[in-house]
Amino acid sequence: MQTTHSQAHSPKWLILVVTLTLLATALFGTSQRAYAAAAVPSPQSALLKDGGGDDGGGDDHGDDIKVYARVVSRPDGTNIGSWTIGDKNYTVNEQTIISTLHGPLTINGCVEVEVAPSAPTLAKELGSEEDSKCSTLPGD
Repeated sequence: MQTTHSQAHSPKWLILVVTLTLLATALFGTSQRAYAAAAVPSPQSALLKDGGGDDGGGDDHGDDIKVYARVVSRPDGTNIGSWTIGDKNYTVNEQTIISTLHGPLTINGCVEVEVAPSAPTLAKELGSEEDSKCSTLPGD
């Protein structure tokens, strides 16, 4: 049986594409920016958004509400659980997208919380923000 040129080089081509994809993800991928909330979150637990309509589930977030405030309290040793941000309580679960682009999520740190109008206490996204987005420290 005679092997054609494209059949003979397909495995090498596939290996090259996979290698380049992994390298590009390691260097430039979203894994450093957003990942799913976990006991101790890591960039390796990346969560990709699903792309659908405005149903409140991983979409373009067109009708979502964004709140900028400082963290008053948060769960110890995990991101999952109840957070007090500004003067409101929010729930962070396994589907919440966490971003530490502007630093770790710490007490008194400035964060952005994104919620759906239909579930105003369930954080869809929670991310660190620049201090300039939050005016004062709690109690000031």
